[in-house]
Amino acid sequence: MAIPVDAVPTSLAYPGVMPGSFGPDITPVGDLPSFNGGVRIRNAPVAASVTFTLVDETGHFSLRDVYVLEWVSEIVRGGDGNPDGPPPGHGGGAPGGPRGGGGRVNVLEVAGTFDGKTPVAVAKGQDLLVRIKYAAGTVEGFFDPVLIIQGDTWETVKVQLSLYPAQVVTRVSDTLNIAQGGQAQLAVTATSVMGPQVDITYAMSTTQLHTGLTLQANTLTLERGQSRSESLTFQADRDAPLGPNQVAITQTTWRPLGFFISANIVHARITVNPAIPNKIRLLRTPAVLHIPLEVHLNGGPPASVGFSLAAAHPGVSMQGGGFQAEQDVSIATLDISLPANMESQHIQIQWSAFNGEQGGVLDFDVTIAPETWHWSVSGQTTPATLGGWAELWMNSDGFWSFRGHVHDSGFFDLFYASLVVVNPHDANLKTPVFQQNGSVTGSGNPFGSNDDNWTQNGQDPFISDNWDKIKTAAATFRLHAQAEAFDVLEVVLAPEMLVLGLGKAFVEQVGQINIGGGGPNHSKVECETIVTNEGFALHCAVNG
Repeated sequence: MAIPVDAVPTSLAYPGVMPGSFGPDITPVGDLPSFNGGVRIRNAPVAASVTFTLVDETGHFSLRDVYVLEWVSEIVRGGDGNPDGPPPGHGGGAPGGPRGGGGRVNVLEVAGTFDGKTPVAVAKGQDLLVRIKYAAGTVEGFFDPVLIIQGDTWETVKVQLSLYPAQVVTRVSDTLNIAQGGQAQLAVTATSVMGPQVDITYAMSTTQLHTGLTLQANTLTLERGQSRSESLTFQADRDAPLGPNQVAITQTTWRPLGFFISANIVHARITVNPAIPNKIRLLRTPAVLHIPLEVHLNGGPPASVGFSLAAAHPGVSMQGGGFQAEQDVSIATLDISLPANMESQHIQIQWSAFNGEQGGVLDFDVTIAPETWHWSVSGQTTPATLGGWAELWMNSDGFWSFRGHVHDSGFFDLFYASLVVVNPHDANLKTPVFQQNGSVTGSGNPFGSNDDNWTQNGQDPFISDNWDKIKTAAATFRLHAQAEAFDVLEVVLAPEMLVLGLGKAFVEQVGQINIGGGGPNHSKVECETIVTNEGFALHCAVNG
C-alpha cells in the first residue's frame, strides 16, 4: 500500500516572466541550496526509490537537480570556548542536554545531489528537494506542464507548473523639472510588448538615497498590446537638494523592474506683489512712503530678497533694501523718502533673490494731488417764499467753487443774495467771503423762472498759503430775499464773528454786490459794517 507524503508546495507558478529570461534565481543564502523553484518532501515516512517526470512539457521547464537532505546531530562550540558548550548566543545545548555545558544540535545537511535522470534512493526520515528551472523563450503563450514525483512506496505527487512570458516597457522622454516645496508632473508612456492585461504601479525605489522627492500613489491599467501615456505626480520637499540627479523608480507589474529618470530640482519661484494699490496719492511733499510688499515663497525654504530703486526722481531715496522671508507669506515694508516740491512721477522698485537668479520690477505711480474740503448747507429758508441750498469747495492749491440753488415758491418775484463766510479761527487773517446775487420769478410772472442755479469758480493764493487753517475753518451760509429791488441789503452775521473781529475782513472781501442777474441794467450797492447788539450787520446802499 502506497504511503502518502508531505510535498510543499503543490504548484509552482511564474506569471509574467521576462521574455528570453531564465529562472528562477537560486542564489544560496546559507550552506544549503536555495529552495527557489523547489518542491520539498519532508521526513520521508518510508524509504523509497523515486523517479521524476515532466508531463506535457513544451520545452519551457526542465528538471534542474535533486537533493537528498538529512538531519545530523553535531557538537557545537559554546561562547566560553568550551567545545561541548552551546554556540555563541545560543544560550543552551541540544534538547535534553545540560544548559551552559556540552550539547548537540540537529543540523540539516546535504546527503546527496543528483540530476534526476535516474531513480534516487531516499531513506526513511530524510528530506527530498526537487528543483525545476524554466526558459521563458520569446513566444507568447501560457505553458502549464505537470511535475510527477513517484516513489515506489509513496503515493504519487503531482505538482502543477505554469509560466507565461510578459513585458511592459516604460519610456520617459523628458526631465522632471521641479521646484523646492512644489509639485510637478512627468509624462511616461507604458507599452505592453507581450502578455495579458496588467495593472502597473510606479514608486520611488527603496534603494534610492535621499532625493527630497516623493511620488504620489498611482495605478495604470494596460490592455494586451496597448500603449498608454500617463503623468506621474512628484512632490519635492521644501529643502530638497538642488540640482540634477538620477532618480531610481520601481515599476511593478507581475514583478518589480527598476529604471532611472532625470530630475532637476530648482529654487521655488518667489513672487513679490504690492500689498497696497500701486497708484499712490499724496497731498504734499516732503513725505515718506511706507510701502508693504507681499513676499511669497511658494513652498520653498526661507530666502533673502533684495530691493532697490530702479527708476525714480533724483531726490527719492529708500532705506535698507534687504529682507529675509521666513514664512511662506511674509510682509516686507519699504520706506521711500520723497523730496520737497516733487512733482507726480513713476517709481520702479526692483527685487532679486538667489544671487539674481530670480527678480522682477514693481511699478508705482505717485501723484501729488491737492487736498480738497467741502462745506454745504441744505434746506435754506427765508421769511419770504425763497429757499434753497449752497456748497463751497476749496483745495490746497487755492482753487475754490461756490455753487447753489434757490427756488421761489410764492406768487411774487424775489431778489436774493446768498453768501458764505469761512472763519479760519485767526483774527490776524482776513476771512474769505463768497457771494451770489440773483432773482427768481413767482407764480404770478409767466415770463421767468422760479428756480436759479449758480456756479462760481476761482483761485486765491491766500487759500493755498493758509491751507492748514482754512481746511479746519467753520463756514457760515446766509440767504436773504426781498420782493422789491434792493435799496439797502442787510445781512446779519452770527455774534461769534464779531468777537473774532471779522467785520472789516468781510467788507474787504465783498466789495460791491451785484443786485439782480448781473447784466448792465442791474444796480450796484456799496457796503459797510454796522455794529449791533446781535453782532454786526452788513449794510449795502444802492448806486445806479
